[in-house]
Amino acid sequence: MGVWLAFSGGKDCLLALEHLYEAGYPVQGLITTVTLPYARVTMHGVRHWWIQMQAWALNLPLHVMTIPQFADNQTYTRAFRQAVQTLIHRYGADALAFGDIFLEDVRHFRETILSDLPIRLLFPLWGKDTRKLAQRFLARGYRAWLVAVDTQFVPETWLGKPYDHHFLNAINPQQVDPCGERGEFHTFVWDGPLFAQPLNLQPIPAQTVTITKPNNQGKIIYVELGKQ
Repeated sequence: MGVWLAFSGGKDCLLALEHLYEAGYPVQGLITTVTLPYARVTMHGVRHWWIQMQAWALNLPLHVMTIPQFADNQTYTRAFRQAVQTLIHRYGADALAFGDIFLEDVRHFRETILSDLPIRLLFPLWGKDTRKLAQRFLARGYRAWLVAVDTQFVPETWLGKPYDHHFLNAINPQQVDPCGERGEFHTFVWDGPLFAQPLNLQPIPAQTVTITKPNNQGKIIYVELGKQ
């Protein structure tokens, strides 16, 4: 019996994991969503083997669920429910945790699609001040790269830079949430107190992928990671 954490490799996931440990929850493993055929983590765009490296450094098993490119809600829901059922029947999972902080629609969606399954949902960061969470992340000694930015909110020049006090002081909190909860940016954590050792990775500025948003509302740009 134990808790599994929905994991994308970013700072909120690490903060959620830390909160679970502090509350005494028995964390069994991590579950991540990978989009095929690119083999990249959905939304964050990080290659799935870098997430596996994080899991090894955190000494936790990683369960990978896959969805096709351009998957609709029905396809995602079916894949997610199947993955959660696997956690329940194969590993005896009795709880699934998420790093969501304040997006009510996202939480409601998760609760709705899993409501008939015998598993509790945990939201250890829910309702917390995102400014304080960001400061805690840095104060605890975690280190992360900005691996994706939505140029409607965050200038492209920040892509591949550290998520640090310099970045937090530069953004306008009225437009950009300090934790990027609305998708303004995404991070990849490569070191911190829960890691057995830092990951030998860094952004490759010359290798990026750009997705143009509908209605001329900017672009989402992802940077590739590679070994140092």
